[in-house]
Amino acid sequence: MNKQDLDDLHKATTLIFNVEQKWRKDNYNYAADTLYKARIEINNARSRGQKTKSAEELWKELGDIPINKNEGIDQDWHIFHKGTPRQDIWHWFESEYDISVAKDLMGL
Repeated sequence: MNKQDLDDLHKATTLIFNVEQKWRKDNYNYAADTLYKARIEINNARSRGQKTKSAEELWKELGDIPINKNEGIDQDWHIFHKGTPRQDIWHWFESEYDISVAKDLMGL
């Protein structure tokens, strides 16, 4: 091999090395990003589980609150005043806890 061939070989080897390093770095970043996102999803799932438990506890409490003939609660209950329509409270459960009252709390 002459000097030019050696220089070309060195340039090619360096290029391959740089591409390989970039690929490893990018894949590492991708893997780290994927793990980070997975951890967030796990934490979100745990939070949803805890919220569901809290929702179930509140739902049981709500079951002890009398309902008037207009389908409103017959006494103050947590943040809701006497007369608040039952449907409004159900919508609050769904909004606050990101659940379905029918599916998650009533088992329908």
